[in-house]
Amino acid sequence: MRRSPLAIAELSAGLTSTALAQPMLEEVLVTAQKRVQSLQDVPISVSAIGQEELLEAGVEQVVDVSKLVPSLTVLSTGLPSRTSIRIRGIGTNPSDPSLEPSVGIFIDGVYMPRSVYGLTDLVDVERIEVLNGPQGTLYGKNTNAGVISVTTKGMPSEKLEGFGEVTAGNESQLDGKFSLASAVNDTLGLRFGANLRSRDGVYDDINNGDKYDEIDKQSYRGQVFWLPLDAWSVGATGYYSKAEGKVGANDEQFDSDYLAGMQFMTGQDISNQIDYDPENHKVSRDYHPDSDLEVKGGSLHLDYELNNGITFTSISAAQEWKLDNWGNDVDNTSLDVLSTRVYQKEDSFSQEFRLTSVGGETLDWLMGAFYFDSDLKVGDIDKPFAVWGQDLAPALALAGHTFNHQADYTTETFSVFGQATWNFTENTSLTAGLRYAYEEKDFKTQVDAFDDTGTQCLRAALSIPLA
Repeated sequence: MRRSPLAIAELSAGLTSTALAQPMLEEVLVTAQKRVQSLQDVPISVSAIGQEELLEAGVEQVVDVSKLVPSLTVLSTGLPSRTSIRIRGIGTNPSDPSLEPSVGIFIDGVYMPRSVYGLTDLVDVERIEVLNGPQGTLYGKNTNAGVISVTTKGMPSEKLEGFGEVTAGNESQLDGKFSLASAVNDTLGLRFGANLRSRDGVYDDINNGDKYDEIDKQSYRGQVFWLPLDAWSVGATGYYSKAEGKVGANDEQFDSDYLAGMQFMTGQDISNQIDYDPENHKVSRDYHPDSDLEVKGGSLHLDYELNNGITFTSISAAQEWKLDNWGNDVDNTSLDVLSTRVYQKEDSFSQEFRLTSVGGETLDWLMGAFYFDSDLKVGDIDKPFAVWGQDLAPALALAGHTFNHQADYTTETFSVFGQATWNFTENTSLTAGLRYAYEEKDFKTQVDAFDDTGTQCLRAALSIPLA
């Protein structure tokens, strides 16, 4: 029997005049197969976490979900757009921007191409489902390792709904979550949520007293629900988030081997420049980057129930995000050795059409078509990517050199997919699925190098189709 954080038997013993009440098993409903089903009837491995469990566990982001789902692993590279999510150890290398995640994140059925917008931006989460293994015959975007499906609250009731939470912590941390929803009438409902987070930096600069890895983020999400006819359901969603703050440091930058490498690059003893104990969170920098991440997007979800009970679904979504001036003082010292800057921007659009049978019949089926287009820009040819400082070891002969870099990745995907389940008996069924996908990827890049006088000494350009 599959088990999940929700699929736990609850024993209720109500004493009556005759006997104790019989133990009851709480039924867990999921939408892992694009229709409402009991978790026990879903023939795939699913972990479902409900709203109460999320609140009790203090789940704020994807990495917190991994604490409740043993098969889920979340690795962060520091860059907000390159979080690596793995299920059963299978996932995509986050350092390769040309690859979409092998573990797909879907919010209310909308595919999120990067990890820039996720659980930290949501307030009204109703349920999170983690599906293990390939889901290409159920979901529009192919997901080789699995799916994290997030379902938020839908059409509000007639009464005004509200939620508010304020949390305070160390380092002047102050978080606020707010939600407000109401049904305007029987056919129209509105929902709005906001998530505000702030915190001082946790890395102290022993050279100048600055703090790094600070948080200053605001996220907003609005929804409109419209039920024009009994057979029609329309939902429109818009969201926006902005995060600013001085960039922190990776734990690997406090390693003794890392210190040895930095001493080689400088040609001198820098052990007195920095406290490399990661528990102390001490750094020393000559470059103080301020990053700026902005995300905005929206989706339109249409459901229409045909006369024979078949449901037609259309999901249209667009997203734009930009990461500006995410930088790093690579040597983490007050010496002028090496600093890097990262600029990223992506525009994406997706469209999914789906037909779904009633469910609970002898033959349950689903079929659909999916289109996805993405234009990702990494770097800016007019801005420095890497700057070698004047304190670089003379043997490396790169002091004062600047490198500008830009890479453009374009992706276009089209697929058709379907799945059918033949229910032989009440307890026996056979499921089969097919998927056809065509994907085209193109890549072009350019690197310019300038010497310490500002004279261009190198230009390299490359343009190739990746697939």
